[in-house]
Amino acid sequence: MYLQHKELSNRRLFRGLLQAANIPLVSELAIDDIHFDDFSLDVDAMITAALRMFMELGMVQKFKIDYETLCRWLLTVRKNYRMVLYHNWRHAFNVCQLMFAMLTVSRTEVVFYNKPPGKRSFGSSDGVMLHPQVTPAPGTDLPLSPSSQTAGFQEILTEVEILAVIVGCLCHDLDHRGTNNAFQAKSDSALAQLYGTSATLEHHHFNHAVMILQSEGHNIFANLSSKEYSDLMQLLKQSILATDLTLYFERRTEFFELVSKGDYDWNIKSHRDVFRSMLMTACDLGAVTKPWEISRQVAELVTSEFFEQGDRERSELKLTPSAIFDRNRKDELPRLQLEWIDSICMPLYQALVKVNAKLKPMLDLVAANRRKWEELHHKRLQVSAASPTPTPSSLMAAGGDRL
Repeated sequence: MYLQHKELSNRRLFRGLLQAANIPLVSELAIDDIHFDDFSLDVDAMITAALRMFMELGMVQKFKIDYETLCRWLLTVRKNYRMVLYHNWRHAFNVCQLMFAMLTVSRTEVVFYNKPPGKRSFGSSDGVMLHPQVTPAPGTDLPLSPSSQTAGFQEILTEVEILAVIVGCLCHDLDHRGTNNAFQAKSDSALAQLYGTSATLEHHHFNHAVMILQSEGHNIFANLSSKEYSDLMQLLKQSILATDLTLYFERRTEFFELVSKGDYDWNIKSHRDVFRSMLMTACDLGAVTKPWEISRQVAELVTSEFFEQGDRERSELKLTPSAIFDRNRKDELPRLQLEWIDSICMPLYQALVKVNAKLKPMLDLVAANRRKWEELHHKRLQVSAASPTPTPSSLMAAGGDRL
């Protein structure tokens, strides 16, 4: 009965979505806010908001995406997320929303300096893209230094790349089972046997995305040229695989050095490749950049899912889970969050702010959330220090002889 009701609800939603005029505006949905409340929209509203993102970015028009196909595709993508505690449809949408917000909040009035030197035009595809406040060095049409450029992210990426990261965000955890890559390897799961132990889940998420696209009535890329389609599928795979933290650690040093030295040139493909990878990770981990109440709620959901994996490691694999997966060590969460922020999150957002200063409010909230976790950590240490260590005599007095 429940499934019949759900199917009927989906059909009604699909019919409603077909009326494009009914899709709320960006301002009504607040999806252009980098501090967007991850829990503000219900599951259906997230579908309409995703549609609005495609429309606002000009993807529907540019790539001639059939609107009915897009609606059907979005509903099917949602359906192919499992009801796990964290890696579900809401997480996928929130990752996409943050990508949309980062692309749009970092927009600039782009100036192109064209030859002859000194002549400039707005919106031209010729010449070098610069921020309006950057003036060329005397006698040249280039800026004084690469580090003085502040290009908007939407201007750095090509339209095909933007489509790839938006679709990649929505598909990056398709069919997630609530367990990580390490668990696939330890348990010798069917996925590990199929894909190997390198980025096991990410390869599965990509293949699942391809399966949906190849289903009848779901190919939102049907009107792309053969070259655009080939490029897009490669970019989509790169985007989804980039959410594997192992790959992030392999590539982030390259990105950090480019940014630190000001050596990046967005006309170089390899520079844009690593930049897109860092953007995907930044959005995937984006809850750490949200206001405290939202960030803490997400952390608790992630931890609850980790604890369920830890329970399975104990019961099925006869292993002792590491601290972050061990519900018997749940009071260590603040310390673990500090390690997570310091080693993984903070360096990434610091680097992205160097690329575009408009993202500084995100970095500020990472720092604010870190202070909150530090307060909780110190409180735990104080409680531990104030609690006397049990002695044999105290246990006996408390009835410990009956344990």
